Amino acid sequence: MKAVIRTPPMFDQLPTELTVNILTYLRAYDLSALNQTCRFFASPALVHSVIKHTAEHVYTTELTAGFEREGKEYTFESLRNMEWLVVARVLSRPEPADGYYVSKSWCKTALKWLEVHQDEQKDSTASKKNPKKVSKKKQRMRNRRLSEASPPWPNVNSDLTCCHDNLQHCNSTRNARSRRRLLDKQAWKVLKKLYPDSVSLDSGNGECVHCRVELESIKLEQKQLEEQQKEERRKPLSCPIVRGVYTRTRGVPSQSLNSKDGATCPLKPGLYHVLPRAWLHGWRKYLKTGEGDRQCAPDASELLCDGHRLPLLPPHLEAYVHGETSQLLMSTDAPLSTPAAAAATPRQASRDSFSGLVGMNTVDSETWNALRAAGVSQQELDAQRSLSFRTIHQPPTTPTAPSSSSLSNNELLDVENNVVVEILTDAEFTALEKWWPAVHSSFGMRFSINEGEVSWSTLPCRECDASGKCYHLSVRTRSIKKAAQKRAPTANLEY
Repeated sequence: MKAVIRTPPMFDQLPTELTVNILTYLRAYDLSALNQTCRFFASPALVHSVIKHTAEHVYTTELTAGFEREGKEYTFESLRNMEWLVVARVLSRPEPADGYYVSKSWCKTALKWLEVHQDEQKDSTASKKNPKKVSKKKQRMRNRRLSEASPPWPNVNSDLTCCHDNLQHCNSTRNARSRRRLLDKQAWKVLKKLYPDSVSLDSGNGECVHCRVELESIKLEQKQLEEQQKEERRKPLSCPIVRGVYTRTRGVPSQSLNSKDGATCPLKPGLYHVLPRAWLHGWRKYLKTGEGDRQCAPDASELLCDGHRLPLLPPHLEAYVHGETSQLLMSTDAPLSTPAAAAATPRQASRDSFSGLVGMNTVDSETWNALRAAGVSQQELDAQRSLSFRTIHQPPTTPTAPSSSSLSNNELLDVENNVVVEILTDAEFTALEKWWPAVHSSFGMRFSINEGEVSWSTLPCRECDASGKCYHLSVRTRSIKKAAQKRAPTANLEY
């Protein structure tokens, strides 16, 4: 049995106008709870007076225009509908130049919740006028629509306040506009009455000063940390020898170039080391920008072949040390500028002879004799021979490897060499390796030059291919043969 609390003597002695004025400070939710606990506040006449006074005096006529009572007397449901109407009209006002901040996320949630409940009221009114059984599909759609909408939270600025209960800092003006909007003073008073837990955020006060000071201190510490890391990262450049490797662009130590006329080898006699260009590129990039992880110790194990674990000599390196090219980082297909490099090498002659064989395919005379013996006319044989010739010598329609004229020098180097390398002197390699005192490279490739002769520290592998040139030619050859097989029609021996 529901327990009803008796009315306190104080409310019986108060005038009705004063009681109504006091109750207008409460919301529909609070009044309904009070109605359930006290008999005095359960009077329909008192409820009607409170709601009427709220619509006429608490809110402006602009906000309550069009509000109609349901039935003969106002109910708490009417008060709730009026509150939602006031909230919708407050949020639909144009944004002023200054005022109080409100969360845009809260505004979207409130308007969506209001829209869902308006649709629900329309459906309930229509069902009362025309009672019909709702289909399962419509019921599922209604339940889904209700599940997507959630009631707005009590504090309209909970996602805009910081830990100091002030306006939270935003990184940019665009971010601030996407998160908050302004309301005038009257509209904010209405929202503050309906949601008393909200925090007032005046636009004149700006963002939180404490958060701004903390952010500036964090930025300063971060900048100092980055400067410290940059100084630590660029310590190797204090050595002039290492700095010379860092600023090098042609892959060869300029102080070791041989200036004698008629010299076959472009380098002076001495001991040299070879390092992959990819390792040096990552090392230079790390020193300059700090991107990626710190490089491991200088290592040339990338040059070892998979079959014999012996070093593969990149064609561009071998051509440079033998005087076939004028620069280290130059494609072997580039035009040669020195007289010593103008002479054709056996490797180039073999490559030219191999490329001349691409696309050659002769027609066997025995095949034509067999076709004549089978009864094929000479006219059909001529047509077949012409079609076969056009099929073999016509360029394939499938995509092929780009020609050397359409590629840059770096792209040609990547195509012609499995690994592109740079040359370091023994002093440079030793100075560079000192920055990894506890780690040693797993493999180091060295060569010495004495009286124009090149001697390698480890015997290179001559069985495995160190370039991708032959691979690209073989792929092109296979594509030509496959295209010819698809286009060549089979001979019709039926007669």
